Amino acid sequence: MSHIIDSPVWTKRSCLCDDSCIHFGDCCPESKQFDPNQQRIAEAKFSCLQLRQYNFNWIVNKCPKDANPEVTQACETEPAEWQIHSDPISYMPVTNQVSGITYRNLNCAVCHQDVPATLANNQSSLLRFWYVLELYVN
Repeated sequence: MSHIIDSPVWTKRSCLCDDSCIHFGDCCPESKQFDPNQQRIAEAKFSCLQLRQYNFNWIVNKCPKDANPEVTQACETEPAEWQIHSDPISYMPVTNQVSGITYRNLNCAVCHQDVPATLANNQSSLLRFWYVLELYVN
């Protein structure tokens, strides 16, 4: 169930009542999952970004306040076209296959301490890089 504003297009939904809404901060107030504090935390963590061939996705594109400033800048700053072409791996989205959380790039995963070196039980194969022809829509 969702609330739709004047359009059946999913990008126009203002909230959802599914089991995942608590993770993304888009729960409707009448949802069983709705918790105002959790909503604020989740809303601050995820952004709905459009990636060219993957359309819109919930992506972590900000670092916690206490993260390394260089890593934060690499995570949060929009790359220039030449940067993407010179080092495409650094700007590819990456998804943790256990949690399902997608990060804007590897630096965003690093600042959230969600990288192979910090995963328990040597689970380095659990990060998946996306294949993206052109990363971001302007």
